[in-house]
Amino acid sequence: MLLRGDPEFDEALNLILSYFEGVGVLVREGFPPIRMVALMMCGMTRYYYEKYQPIIKEGRVAMGFKRWFSETAYLYEELLSYLGEHPELDTRLGNLLLSYRLDDKRTPLCVRTLISRFPPSSVDPSR
Repeated sequence: MLLRGDPEFDEALNLILSYFEGVGVLVREGFPPIRMVALMMCGMTRYYYEKYQPIIKEGRVAMGFKRWFSETAYLYEELLSYLGEHPELDTRLGNLLLSYRLDDKRTPLCVRTLISRFPPSSVDPSR
């Protein structure tokens, strides 16, 4: 479904997609560098694009406009590429938990709590 028929939802979706579209244009032009996106809005960018990618793809087909929100897709792909080169900036829970040990005193208490509740073997690192 391209739009939900709920004017408030449709307007909010368009507003947020337009924001990411603008950030994608700026990243393509080199300002800000993708590193800044990775540091400031990594999780939000990933979550939003992954959640609404089907709507974007459907919208492109429905409108016959292959570039509809293409800069948002570019932003997402550049971010994933950068995270591949800099895994320490990846904000996915699985990667965080896999990088710490429960029995290491240097592991922050909040991370030890997460590890005890979500053992690394139970977490999909791709999420």
